[in-house]
Amino acid sequence: RIVSVQIRIIFAVCAIFGIIYFSIVPPPGSGAISSGPMGIIPYSYWLHFGSYAGLAVLLGYATAHMPRPEWQLWVFFVTVGTGTTIELIQYTIPARTFSMGDISINIIGVSSGILLITVFDGLTRSAH
Repeated sequence: RIVSVQIRIIFAVCAIFGIIYFSIVPPPGSGAISSGPMGIIPYSYWLHFGSYAGLAVLLGYATAHMPRPEWQLWVFFVTVGTGTTIELIQYTIPARTFSMGDISINIIGVSSGILLITVFDGLTRSAH
């Protein structure tokens, strides 16, 4: 725990606001990238996965002082709740769309991020 709890929380809150901003502001132009690597999974799903996995890692690090599984549950519900709320807000914005697929990818990203930080936390605890 190199960085203080307050600084870790500030980084996580900034990430949340960044995700909210880029999720609500209409995307620029119509020439946006539509497919991800190998053209199999849409690019937007990669963005959702990476954003929510990263947010889960940041929130996991910010709450690592809490006992497990309390921080894991807290991170899961706050992050999934944020993503779901954003999708509901997007429903009301003409340039945006609501998508259950986005919510599903968010959940997969959050779960992956929690798994990553849990494994890393376990490795660092066992090294001491």
